[in-house]
Amino acid sequence: MQTDRLRYLLLRYLRHECTGSETEELALWVDTIQNDEEWHSLLQEIWTDFESSEELDARRSEKLIEGILASRGPGRQAESPIMRQAGKWWAIAAAVVVLISVGGYIYYQGIHAPAHLAAATDSPAIEHDLPPGGNRAVLTLGNGQKIILDSARTGALASQAGVQVIKLDSGRLAYRAATDSPAQRDTVEFNTLATPRGGQYQVILPDGSRVWLNAASSLRFPTAFRGTERRVTLHGEGYFEVSPATGGGRQLLHPFTVTVVAPSGRTAEVKVLGTHFNINAYEDVPVIKATLLEGSIRVQAQGQPHAYTLRSGEQAVLGSGSTQINTGVNTEEVVAWKNGLFDFEGNDIASVMKQVSRWYDVDVKYQKTTSQHFVGIISRSVNISGVLHLLEMTGAVHFKVTGNTITVL
Repeated sequence: MQTDRLRYLLLRYLRHECTGSETEELALWVDTIQNDEEWHSLLQEIWTDFESSEELDARRSEKLIEGILASRGPGRQAESPIMRQAGKWWAIAAAVVVLISVGGYIYYQGIHAPAHLAAATDSPAIEHDLPPGGNRAVLTLGNGQKIILDSARTGALASQAGVQVIKLDSGRLAYRAATDSPAQRDTVEFNTLATPRGGQYQVILPDGSRVWLNAASSLRFPTAFRGTERRVTLHGEGYFEVSPATGGGRQLLHPFTVTVVAPSGRTAEVKVLGTHFNINAYEDVPVIKATLLEGSIRVQAQGQPHAYTLRSGEQAVLGSGSTQINTGVNTEEVVAWKNGLFDFEGNDIASVMKQVSRWYDVDVKYQKTTSQHFVGIISRSVNISGVLHLLEMTGAVHFKVTGNTITVL
């Protein structure tokens, strides 16, 4: 919730200074966040500053909210210009749309955007709606057997080298030692967990580390970690919560290494002892991104002489022949997919549609594009029509959906 903007609008409303567009903007916010605790705290604080002699009880609060909503007028579409400064330029974001019914909000920011842009009111042209992705994955065992996890029963699925593969519940896979005979202590099988477009899955590795796989990704890992190193291989995108290795009641300094393989053939290594981080290495992204949320990791691209140690909130962007370290990264945006959200923070339409394509298993074509950049949060649990409708309501883009193909108009 943008408290500074709401504070400004509420004070202007109480002083009877709101313009028509400001009243509409305030009403749009109130209409969607009036049950939010932070909103009520802000309302109480502003009321106390404005009218200290009277208490803002439930009746007055309800009357105030009703007055704001009524002042918008029936059937009027809000246009909400928002000024944002970024470096040396001013971006004017128009047509803020907050739609709780489809689980999110979105607006666009553009370097040369006009001050006002009429929001679209028609839904995108869709022959048939498409559902969101879900917990879908295929597990390939060491002997080549494939298990479709989304249709597999809950419970033990297989046993390999004394380790049981267990489906705990929807979206979680775990590995547990069944026996530890001398003959099996040195036996290790490698499994691969792969998600399709429109799928995601979570696995608890043999050491207790947790990995969330995003759509169109895969993770190769052993059924048991032997020796002094824990190593897995990632294609696509994954979020890791690495457990410190333990044994015999004491912590062992066994590093956890993720070998990241990009479709271009470029690879990188991420080494940790215990930490939370996200890796993005999709085929339609020209760089590998490693983002640290907690702890410490060391990142090194293949063929590059230097390794970089990241701190929380830093991101390594590994390109061809160079590595860039970004600080102060919005980690919530990076892991929004894991938390069931799309989080567009200044993304262009191509970046937005790449995420939509992977999650809804659709192809994207362009009749035209736009220079505008989009900002907003949308739930990944809504049908594709909800996402496209929010994007269209910015007025910057329109869509046509035919079968499994989206055309950007």
